Amino acid sequence: MENTSVNNSDYLEELLDERPKPSEPAVVANDLLAQKYFEIELQKRHEALVSLQNLRTQIGTFVGTANFAALGLAFSNTQAGLVMLSSGLFILFIAVDYIARSLEIAYYFRYINIKSLFVKRDPFADIQFDDHTMAEISRIGKIADIRQQTMELRKLSRSLWTFIGFLLPLLICLCEVTLGMVLWLYYGWKLF
Repeated sequence: MENTSVNNSDYLEELLDERPKPSEPAVVANDLLAQKYFEIELQKRHEALVSLQNLRTQIGTFVGTANFAALGLAFSNTQAGLVMLSSGLFILFIAVDYIARSLEIAYYFRYINIKSLFVKRDPFADIQFDDHTMAEISRIGKIADIRQQTMELRKLSRSLWTFIGFLLPLLICLCEVTLGMVLWLYYGWKLF
């Protein structure tokens, strides 16, 4: 009887010794269930990325169409205030795109981490971000401390300065506000 309890405790100690250490990856590549799990997660992350990119495109298309409709209404009624108000749609687009890009980078970071379990280097799959962002994602992936890694990833995803998501809508917004002011002050259009 005592012999079995000693064997059980020895067995438990062996199991504890075989656990992955904090510096080791928690997933062993040979584990079939873990591999299947990561294959499914990789597929789902890719689908989420594509879906998020499509959503950003749809939101941009909606904002552009709504802006043209508001401008058409403003020009047909000669209302300079409506020209200026229609520029607010681009401010809304900047805010929504900012949130979407934060999600996209987080999804992409996880996608790259999972993909690296299966393929070490695949340069053609990683072309959706610019070189600077890819270098930052690679640098963040090498950080061992999860908390520090998360903080760095959040900083990266909060960058505003993109051409399509920030600069172009901001320039259009400023041009529309300027146009509205010129039409109101110099051409005598009514404000509303």
